[in-house]
Amino acid sequence: MTDSGTLKALRRREPLFHRRDVVSSAADADREMAADYWETGASGRRYSRDFVLATLTERFAESPAADAGESWTVTDFDVREIADRTYLVTYVLNEQPRLTARVSVWQGSEVEGWKVLYHQGTVISPE
Repeated sequence: MTDSGTLKALRRREPLFHRRDVVSSAADADREMAADYWETGASGRRYSRDFVLATLTERFAESPAADAGESWTVTDFDVREIADRTYLVTYVLNEQPRLTARVSVWQGSEVEGWKVLYHQGTVISPE
């Protein structure tokens, strides 16, 4: 069972890189990501940490204020510890009209705080 402090800390960080109260610049995103972070996009394509940071830099330059992520809804949020201080986070993100199943792997450290290791989004059909 995941403790409430961990649940709250990870819930605050998702949807990943769309919470402007947590990540409002590429420098913030850089601090949230592990050095070997990577992600798999809805296309199935693998994206490197550098690619993600470049994409976020463009996004923040185009829209420095809160974006559409503020109106998206997250459901079925769950956190499971899969190794010591390493957690699997799953949820469904409703971006109207797009619906995606999301998974992130986070690791917590007393020294470095929370770091995301991996993220994936998969487009799903509404049931």
